[in-house]
Amino acid sequence: MSKCPKCNAELSEGVAFCASCGAQVSAAAPQTNANKLHCPNCKSHNISISTESSVTGAVTASHGRMSTTSVSNTHRNFWFCSDCGTKFRNIPNLEQEISKSKHTHIILWIIGAVCAFFSIWIISQMDNVFAGVIFVPILITAFVAAAVFIIMGFVSKSKLAKMKSELEYLKTNCFN
Repeated sequence: MSKCPKCNAELSEGVAFCASCGAQVSAAAPQTNANKLHCPNCKSHNISISTESSVTGAVTASHGRMSTTSVSNTHRNFWFCSDCGTKFRNIPNLEQEISKSKHTHIILWIIGAVCAFFSIWIISQMDNVFAGVIFVPILITAFVAAAVFIIMGFVSKSKLAKMKSELEYLKTNCFN
């Protein structure tokens, strides 16, 4: 694999433009607007890259001293169209997000299923009134947890499908 001379990102075989910075990487590609990165909304070539950063962490005070318990930084690159204001994702960042969240929905469904089976087990244990009084709050909690995790699994799968669709659209429509 080759690297982009401008941003040093890895390049796929035979590409004319870098998916990270939009720089022309192939001398064979003509310098026409048809082969330049463009906005998926208005097809304008007047775009720039933008980075959004989020810093999360917790700072605690201990005996008059400040100490950081954990800090994480997240940087996401986007393209921004100056003509229509459309913000769209940078392909390598989108691919990275897809690979990170590929199996999240399955894990959520498994947790939901475990909660559902736990609910069924609780029902099977309620053979007298006293057990029912004890187990009903636990049963309700387990049913709610099962429903929440299963719904979160469907939402996660839907987000993953949307990201994959966005990635395919960007690859086929914004770099041609």
